[in-house]
Amino acid sequence: MKIPVLCIFVIILFSCSKDKVTEALPKPVACDSARFTFDQDILPILNANCNFHDCHATAGQGAYDFTKYEVIADRVRAGVVEYRIELPLGDPQHMPMGYPLSLCDYYHLKLWIMQGYPKN
Repeated sequence: MKIPVLCIFVIILFSCSKDKVTEALPKPVACDSARFTFDQDILPILNANCNFHDCHATAGQGAYDFTKYEVIADRVRAGVVEYRIELPLGDPQHMPMGYPLSLCDYYHLKLWIMQGYPKN
């Protein structure tokens, strides 16, 4: 009796998988997909959408200075960047405030995060 129970337990234990599921990120039309870096690709997106005096610039009113890689990398690690850009547009925590990122900017930002958010 103990052997069949042990066999069932071993089968159940080893049949479970811990594979990480990665979501497919559809590439928008006319949007390049390469390896993105903060300095070359992501900072211009942040400068156009986030790094203003009223938001996330040096001495800006926002809580974090997104002109600095270390700051944005910390927010990415915490999961806040992805969370905030994926909120519905009407949500008061949605970023950028009041409008969505372009499809291409969203794609670049998400892919950069999926690539491990490299600086250079």
